[in-house]
Amino acid sequence: MKIASRKSAPSVVYPARRSVALAWILGVILLAAAVVIALWAVSDGTANSGRYAGVCVATAAWALAALAALHFWLHQFRGDVRWDGSMWLLQSTATGQPDPRSGVLKGAPRPLIDLQSHLWVVLTAADDQRMWLWLERAHHPQRWTDLRRAVYSRADLGAGDDPARQAAVDRTS
Repeated sequence: MKIASRKSAPSVVYPARRSVALAWILGVILLAAAVVIALWAVSDGTANSGRYAGVCVATAAWALAALAALHFWLHQFRGDVRWDGSMWLLQSTATGQPDPRSGVLKGAPRPLIDLQSHLWVVLTAADDQRMWLWLERAHHPQRWTDLRRAVYSRADLGAGDDPARQAAVDRTS
């Protein structure tokens, strides 16, 4: 029995940039948390040292979270995500020193959140370090469907390359 060959996803080069949408999402979450802390601080109106300490701890935790979110957003990878038909690569386009996160990736990006025009993926570098990218259709609308096709397709291994796949083929024939 002959196996029908699947067409692999097209080669694609897609820009990875800092996302304004992600900045808004992080900002809204931080603003909502600040409002909750402020409401907690002014509710009940009675002052006591335990409540004051709790509000101070919550405010400090919020400030740390805000700094972490700002750091995360400012240090987003800027460059290109490339699929050449057989492997995924990151290529930095930032000026100055090359980004150490550039290079061949282990496997395909794994989608975490898919909002059709926005895609949050996690990538695994060759050194097993993880990186999260927020990709937007607005960064290159003409290549968006090619990128999505490549992210959601799986590399087509030949039947002889994978023993488990060969065993499955043998059982069905």
